[in-house]
Amino acid sequence: MDLDMRTLGGWLMSTGAVIFFLSALMPGLSGIPIVFSVACVLVGLGVLAVAHYLISKNPVLAACAGLIAIGVMGEGIFYGDGTMNVVSNALALSACIITAGVTYKSYYARLKNMFIILGVIAVAVASIAAYAYFAGADLAAVLHITAYPFFLWSLFFGILLICREEFKKRHIERSRALPKRS
Repeated sequence: MDLDMRTLGGWLMSTGAVIFFLSALMPGLSGIPIVFSVACVLVGLGVLAVAHYLISKNPVLAACAGLIAIGVMGEGIFYGDGTMNVVSNALALSACIITAGVTYKSYYARLKNMFIILGVIAVAVASIAAYAYFAGADLAAVLHITAYPFFLWSLFFGILLICREEFKKRHIERSRALPKRS
């Protein structure tokens, strides 16, 4: 099986999201920080693979995706360290918002809608986090709760990346099988 970076990114993002949701559904796993960390690192590696795929198509979008990947992986690696966790989350949120803006003006529109949805989620999460911070809530707990929309986005985007590649392969095979017009 020939895996390109887009498909690999899709598989990593989907796997990380599934691990996160399984840990949320199983009471025994939800209290284990390593499960959240592994899920974040897998999603981050998936976004990094997508960034590698995007380098030749749109370097600015690839750089933004790379920053998202670093922020998400940092969130998993520094889980439990309040300051670094918040810094990683802030990096990921800012990069998501910038990516939505870059994508909105981009000529490469195939992934445009997914990144705009990510930007909207990031703005909502940033607003909730700011409100919680000024209301005196525990910011780390709020950021963990607001991770759900990101993992849901990762699951759908990962599946989209995997399915697009399979659809493309089937379309190419069908077009080769069709008789040529004269």
